[in-house]
Amino acid sequence: MKFSQIGRLMFSLAAVLWLAACESGSPGPSSALDREPTLAEKAEAERANKVAVRGASNVQATTQVSRTNGASALAAATAPSVQPISRAGAVSPDIVLVDAEPLCSAEVLYPLREQIAKSRTQTTRTGFIEDLYRAVRRQAQEEIGRILMFRGASAKFSDAQKTALDGFVKRELNQRVEREFDGSHARFELHLKEHGLTLDQYKAAQRRQIVVQQELYETIVPQLRLRRDELLAFYREHQDQYVQPESRELWMIEAPFERFLPEWLTWARADAAAQAQARLKTVRHIREAHTALSESTFAEVAMKYCRGVHASEGGAWGPIGKPLQAPYDLVSSPIFKFSEEQVSDPIETALGWCIVKCGKITPQRVVPFDEVQDEIRKAMMDERFATLAGEHVRRLAERASISSFEAFVSETVRLVATNSWPRSADGVE
Repeated sequence: MKFSQIGRLMFSLAAVLWLAACESGSPGPSSALDREPTLAEKAEAERANKVAVRGASNVQATTQVSRTNGASALAAATAPSVQPISRAGAVSPDIVLVDAEPLCSAEVLYPLREQIAKSRTQTTRTGFIEDLYRAVRRQAQEEIGRILMFRGASAKFSDAQKTALDGFVKRELNQRVEREFDGSHARFELHLKEHGLTLDQYKAAQRRQIVVQQELYETIVPQLRLRRDELLAFYREHQDQYVQPESRELWMIEAPFERFLPEWLTWARADAAAQAQARLKTVRHIREAHTALSESTFAEVAMKYCRGVHASEGGAWGPIGKPLQAPYDLVSSPIFKFSEEQVSDPIETALGWCIVKCGKITPQRVVPFDEVQDEIRKAMMDERFATLAGEHVRRLAERASISSFEAFVSETVRLVATNSWPRSADGVE
C-alpha cells in the first residue's frame, strides 16, 4: 500500500476508532488513533470511506533501495525495545508461534502471490528459488514484526474500538469482494482456500495490517522530509521518464463490410453471395465519402458516412504516439508520415474500408520540473515510507527469539518450489 493511500485510510480509521471511544465513554490512549480528528481529517475520512482501498496489501520493499545514514538512524530511533520472546517457536514445519500467535506459511506467501507468479515466468528455476528465499525471509520478518506491533497497539483498545475496527475491516473486505470477485463471497473464499487461507485468517491479517499501518504512519511520517534539491536530483536522474513523445491526432472514417449486411446477419454467418454484395456496397459508400471531402470538412463527412465506433465524434480518435494495435495498425500507421491535415485515399483492410486524416501534430516535449514536482514528491515519499516501514517491522522480528525461523522459511519456500502452493501453481522450467 502506498504512502498516499495509507494517509487516506488512516484518517478514516482514526475517525472510526475515535467515535467508538466516545460512544464507550472511554478516554482511551493518547495516540492519534483516539484523538478527535480535525475538520479536515473528518472530511477526508468521509471521502476515504467511499474509496475502494485494496485490503490485505502489505508494506514491502520488493526492490533494493540504498539506505542513507539518516534513514538508518531514523529506523533505529523509532524501533522500540523488544525483549526476546521465550514462547516463540514452531508447532509444525509451516507454522511458527509468535508470543502464542500462530503464523503460517500461507499468510507469508499470500502478499507475495503476484511477485511469485511473475518471477515464475521470468527467471530460471535456480534464480526463481533464490529470489523466492529472499522474498519469503523478508516477508516473514515483516509479518512477525506486525504481530508484535499489533499486540502492543491493540492492547490499548476498548471493546467498542475493537468492534469498530472489526466493522472497518468488514467494509474493506466487502469492497474488495465487490471490486475483484463481482460481489461473490463464495468466490472470494474459494480464492482464499486455493491460497491456503481461511476467511478468519484473512480478516486477522487485515486487522493487523490496518492497525500496524496506523502505528507506522504516526511514527515515521512526521520525520519524513524531502528537500527541493533531492526532488530535482531525482528528476534529472530519471529525465527519460518525463519526456512526452510526439503525438498525432488520428481521424478516421470507417466502413466495415459487416455494416452493409442485413441487420440480422453477421459476417461469419453470411454466405459468399451476401458477402460479395456487402463488399460492393462498402466500396461505393467509401468512394462517396472520399468525394464528399472535397466540399465538406472531415468531421462533417465522418458524421454522415462513418460506420465505426467514433462516428458521433466526427471520426476523432484523439492523439496517438504510435500506430494502434490490430486491426487498426494498417490504417493508423500512415499518419506518422503525413503532414497536418493530410488525408489518405481509401484504404482496404480485412474488415472493410477506411479513410484517415492526420490532425494536430504535437512535437516531443520534456515536461518541466515544476509540472512534475508533486508527482516526484509522492513517488519518493512512497519509496521512503515503504523502506523505513519495512526496516522498522523487520527490526522488531530480528529482536524476537524464534529458534525455528530458518526452518519455517525453508518450508515456506519448499511449498512454492514443489507447486504445493497455491493449488493452481504451474511448474517452473
